Amino acid sequence: MIRPVKEVAHQAMAMLKKYQSGELKPVKTGRPWLDDLFGGLLPQDIVTIAGASGSGKSFELQRIKNYIMDKENNPNCDEYAWLDNSLEMRFLSNILRDLNKNLEKSKKKILVEKFSRAEEELVRNYYKQLTDGRFFIDEEAVTASEFEKNTREFLKLHVDKLSVFVTIDHIALQKNGGGDKKGAIDGIVESINILKKEFPNVIWIVLSQLNRGILGRIKDNDIMAMPNRSDLYNSDVIYHISDYLYISHNPYRLGINEFSRVNSKQYDYLEEHFTDKDKKGKVSFKTLGKIFYIVLKSREAEILFDDIFIEDVNLSNIEKYTVTQDTMMGEIEEPDFNDDEFK
Repeated sequence: MIRPVKEVAHQAMAMLKKYQSGELKPVKTGRPWLDDLFGGLLPQDIVTIAGASGSGKSFELQRIKNYIMDKENNPNCDEYAWLDNSLEMRFLSNILRDLNKNLEKSKKKILVEKFSRAEEELVRNYYKQLTDGRFFIDEEAVTASEFEKNTREFLKLHVDKLSVFVTIDHIALQKNGGGDKKGAIDGIVESINILKKEFPNVIWIVLSQLNRGILGRIKDNDIMAMPNRSDLYNSDVIYHISDYLYISHNPYRLGINEFSRVNSKQYDYLEEHFTDKDKKGKVSFKTLGKIFYIVLKSREAEILFDDIFIEDVNLSNIEKYTVTQDTMMGEIEEPDFNDDEFK
């Protein structure tokens, strides 16, 4: 629909004033590469998180979700709604993840041992939050047209919400409707773009796979081992539509001990993760016990921005994440992160 620029500009300026007055606030995610630009996510943002199977994509999404929907981080989160299109993870697995962190108890013990009285109180509070009416889930794979229809019906019911979050875990698992997988992915992306314009209070978070081609670039001290946009599974369209796109990556799992080769001055904020510097000032990154977040796109950022972040893993369980190339694309339990020591 063609509209006068005057009308659109008026709406944009009115929204800007609401942010300036504090009536509206960006949604904090707890992830610096998403929060530093505007202080958090804005309505209509599209975030894509990519990675190989077992790289921690679903766990990353779960952590972002828990952070966003916590009143200590976003005081207005009672006015949010969250729809998960969860096509891969069992819901029980997500519960075990959360309880593992909340109770500081292994998943195995949570699964086979009864809760103590103190634990029961924590679990009761967790369950109360989980069932407070803000959260919704769809575990059925659908075609692009079905996705658009179902999501539109949901969003119509929540137009009064301050923010609505729609996630897809992960996009390649949706039905192809008799066509090819690339066409199915591109169809979902097209539907997201249509709905984004129709419902301005929605924030989208999409999980995507990496191609297996990255396996051919496994090498220590080599910049070519760094994931890039061509590694996105079956679709470059998702790169173009995303406002933020980053890769959750575990080079150690691939057999890389010293990851990539970069200019030490450009990444001086990661100095504690450097290997020894060579004569040209080049360094690699240590990989043992570390997860890398590689930002391929931040639409509104300056040309030069911090594009690599590193998070430490509890080394007591690092052996779980050391696998062969043959099993790299298979599912693996997520690492045990130390949130207090985020780098």
